[in-house]
Amino acid sequence: MYIFEGSQVPEDILELAKTRTKDLKVCLAPNRNKNLSGFDVLVRYNYRDTLRLNHVPFGLSENAVRKLIGSMPIKSVLVANEKELMKILQDKNASVEEKRRAVQKYKAPFATQRFRVFMNKFTIYECKDKQLTNDCVALCNKVHIMNLSNMKSIKYEFCEGSGKRKATMNRVKRNIKKSKKSKK
Repeated sequence: MYIFEGSQVPEDILELAKTRTKDLKVCLAPNRNKNLSGFDVLVRYNYRDTLRLNHVPFGLSENAVRKLIGSMPIKSVLVANEKELMKILQDKNASVEEKRRAVQKYKAPFATQRFRVFMNKFTIYECKDKQLTNDCVALCNKVHIMNLSNMKSIKYEFCEGSGKRKATMNRVKRNIKKSKKSKK
C-alpha cells in the first residue's frame, strides 16, 4: 500500500473535488500512526451532517482518491437527474410501473440535501404502493439517504406504503414507555 508523505491534501485533488461539486471535501487522517495512506472523501450537507463516500475510513491512496473523484458526476448533472426523478414521482398521471422503473434505473453516488428531504417525505409518508415503497427504500439505502428525523436508515416497516407503519410506531412508542419506566 502506498503511504502518502505530505501533511496537506495536494492542490490538484482539491481542485478536482471543487470542479465536481462544492459539497465534496477531501481530508487527511489526523493520526498518521493509525491510518497510513490517510485520504477520506466526504460530502458535507451541513455543519453536523457528513457522509463518507469511501468504505474504509482514511483508507484511500492518492491515486484511488483521484479515481473516485473522477467517477463522481458533476453537480449540475446530479441535480438534473434528481429533478427528473422527483418530477416522475410527483406526476399523478404516471403509472406505478413507470415510477418503479425510474426509481430502479436511478444511479448516483450520493444525494443533494433537497433530494434527501424529498425522498424522506415521499418514501415514508406519501408512497402508498408496496412495491414502489420497497424500491424507494432500496434507493434511499443505495444513495445513503437517512431518515432525517432520527438519522437512521429508512426501513420498510416504518413507511406508510408497507401497511405496517401504524403498528410499528405503536410498538416503538410502547417500548420507549417501558424503557422510561424501567429507568425510574
